[in-house]
Amino acid sequence: LRIAVVETVRSLAGRGSGLVILVDEAHTLPLRLIEELRLLTNTPTPLPAVHIVLAGTSALEERLGSPKMESCTQRIAMRAYLEPLDHAETVAYLRTQMKAASLDWDASFEAGCDDAVYSAADGVPRLLNQICDQVLVLVGDGRRARPADVAAAWSRCLRTAQGRARQRPEAGANPFCVMQSRNMPIAAFDA
Repeated sequence: LRIAVVETVRSLAGRGSGLVILVDEAHTLPLRLIEELRLLTNTPTPLPAVHIVLAGTSALEERLGSPKMESCTQRIAMRAYLEPLDHAETVAYLRTQMKAASLDWDASFEAGCDDAVYSAADGVPRLLNQICDQVLVLVGDGRRARPADVAAAWSRCLRTAQGRARQRPEAGANPFCVMQSRNMPIAAFDA
């Protein structure tokens, strides 16, 4: 696989292009795989051709701090930390997501639901989405969701993930790290 990726990189570089590898949940990768990704940035090309974006939780920061990862850490061009949304941002986010789905928040949720969702998810967008999805499944098309439905949906979310109870993520930041290829940094954006 590595040889195929290197050939692709060289082909792209020959056309004046490059490759961006985006790795979500990078905190779950074995250290040797992160090192393999770093080695791809050493592919000899006339211009920088490989950029790697690692996205993950605070555990990624800890893993990159390992002495075994020193050569990798030296290549990081940028670190960015995404904070949870505040209450006003959460309310705007929820309404925007509903509008994107051709739904109206006020027609689907009773007053107080946005506060209940924010309280349960601590402003973490992924959890906001999961909770609201569960609420809509629980209530179906018959009625507007109530704050009690949000609590039930949150309990249901906690029981998922292959039978393991998940803990609420810490309300802190999620690091986004970018490794550079030959001193050519790129920006990282959360999708």
